[in-house]
Amino acid sequence: RQMLGLMGLREMVLESIEEAADDIVYTNIEEKTYAEDWDLESLNSNLYSQFGLNLESGRLKELGGREALVEEVKGMAVEAYKKKVQDTGEEIFSHLERIIMLQTLDTLWKDHLLAMDHLKEGIGLRGYAQKDPLQEYKKEGFDLFTDMIFRMKSEVVERLLKVQIAREEDVATLEPVERKQSIILGRGEKAPEKERPQTVHRAGRKIGRNEPCPCGSGKKYKKCCGVVSG
Repeated sequence: RQMLGLMGLREMVLESIEEAADDIVYTNIEEKTYAEDWDLESLNSNLYSQFGLNLESGRLKELGGREALVEEVKGMAVEAYKKKVQDTGEEIFSHLERIIMLQTLDTLWKDHLLAMDHLKEGIGLRGYAQKDPLQEYKKEGFDLFTDMIFRMKSEVVERLLKVQIAREEDVATLEPVERKQSIILGRGEKAPEKERPQTVHRAGRKIGRNEPCPCGSGKKYKKCCGVVSG
């Protein structure tokens, strides 16, 4: 409803950016490690995949700790997003936010319903492990739902930060694609002369089937050269 009503979509995206930043840093950087021991390659790989960003090694030494790194990544991602909005235009980007959010949610919701069907089919087996199938269904169903929501936020942020808008002046410079084959619409129009079937005219008069064969065999035409094969 919030997406359809265009209520607070920008705030939703900015919150999603911060959540994605938290997840990336906390996943790739252990809590009690020094900056020089951080896996910068893995961190940058995930940051680029999610936000299209990279951190310089020199900047890491200035941060000092994981929490400072989290704030740094959040700030960079938010600034990148605001610049994307500014470069694209507020009205156009607001429309993009709504469309991409709805498309992403629609796709993931279908996947979620399929996952719930699979869960329902096998939930009875939990009884063999001395577990209440109903409680397990609720618990695992909730886990699937929260995972879907997180995936939606992550994919929306990634798509919005990587989307490219083709402006009219850019499209105008593109060379038209040559059509190698013309298409004729079947509305009863006459076909072009070169494509219209040509009538074949017979040379000389038509020979009757019971007339003598012109080859001089003495047989009737129908039993000689006029025999139709097969």
